[in-house]
Amino acid sequence: MNRISELRKETNTSQTELAKLLGVTRQAISLYEKWPNKGGREPKLETWKKLADYFGVSAAELMGVDDYMKGFVDSMNSFDASFEHELEQQLDVVKSQVENNELSPIEQANLAKLIKIGIQLKKYGSNNNIVTEIDVVLRSLNNMINNTIDDDDD
Repeated sequence: MNRISELRKETNTSQTELAKLLGVTRQAISLYEKWPNKGGREPKLETWKKLADYFGVSAAELMGVDDYMKGFVDSMNSFDASFEHELEQQLDVVKSQVENNELSPIEQANLAKLIKIGIQLKKYGSNNNIVTEIDVVLRSLNNMINNTIDDDDD
């Protein structure tokens, strides 16, 4: 939801006053305020810029994009914390296997690949492809370790 109506009311500006300032009709302002969820009309880029300048905010904030991005960032941070916790657990298992010299050649190769990917991740920052690849390697390594443990029980 955009913030035109909210900011207009905060500044005690009527739709008619805002319409005169922008060179549009009062009805256009009403439609802009309803966009996108209530059957309104999206302002042109030039109008977004004029509105943002008038209210002293960024166009993104005026459009409500900042709120969306904040929610997205919050959910990514939550995902990162969950992923980091799972990663730590997986690495503890691997560390134990390495310390006990219990890794097969395939597991050793996967561990080497994981370390390489981790270095890339740290070097280049988060990247969904790298995160997915780390997850796949960790799960594969964990499955191999669990299968080794299960085979030892027989």
